[in-house]
Amino acid sequence: MNLYKTLEDNRKNKKDYLTRQHKFYYTHEHLLEKINAFSYLVGKDDDFSVIRANILIRAIINKNEIEEAIKFAHKTSLETFGSVNTKYIKNFVEERMIDLPYLLDGEDKIYIPFFSRALNKIYREDYIKLLEIPYSHLARDYNENIVDAFETYNLRLYESMFTHLVKIKDKDNVSALYDIDYQTIYFINDQGRLDAKICLFDKYIRRPNTNHIIKRITPIVDAYFNNDKDKLLEELLKNELISYYLIKKYKHRQEKLKNKKV
Repeated sequence: MNLYKTLEDNRKNKKDYLTRQHKFYYTHEHLLEKINAFSYLVGKDDDFSVIRANILIRAIINKNEIEEAIKFAHKTSLETFGSVNTKYIKNFVEERMIDLPYLLDGEDKIYIPFFSRALNKIYREDYIKLLEIPYSHLARDYNENIVDAFETYNLRLYESMFTHLVKIKDKDNVSALYDIDYQTIYFINDQGRLDAKICLFDKYIRRPNTNHIIKRITPIVDAYFNNDKDKLLEELLKNELISYYLIKKYKHRQEKLKNKKV
């Protein structure tokens, strides 16, 4: 049996729906249902799909927040000043955007990663255009304007404020990131897709020790990048990230499979 599949099948916390990631997903999943391009992430239960879905959900919330701020500021500007006061609108919208998650694309902040860089510039700086044709329709229907966020912004998206992932290190266009909730290391390629994941703390560990976790999982990441499975198993056990009992069971199965092939 595949090592990574064994670790996943025997993970201690299988009730992923209890994590803050799954709670957020179940609360806001309806936002994805309204967009055809995001339907492939509706009704998911596996952790990586939920992480990807939550990125898009946070982006949708950003879009709605910015549009609502612009609409309110525009209306208030007309009522207060009798005309469109761009300085007032700019200050109001920027204040509302302070706490919104984003990713850095060079020096630019991307608040809506399922939109192109050009459209993000409008949402980030040229707010007034969203009240006028041809951009005013974006508040109602934007299916045709959606880009693949994961291909467009790839690894940077997972390393941004849109997730809770912690970057460990990268090698050959693959980045290793750790999620504290799922207690899992994800190896994500430069196309924004998952290459592999290593689930820590199997069900045979009574009291998982999460102290200095980043330091302890770094040797596991190194072993993975060096394609050294024996070293990876050794470091998992040495750093108390997997039980001796599970490793023993895994090696026993591997030996049986090997003997069958002979």
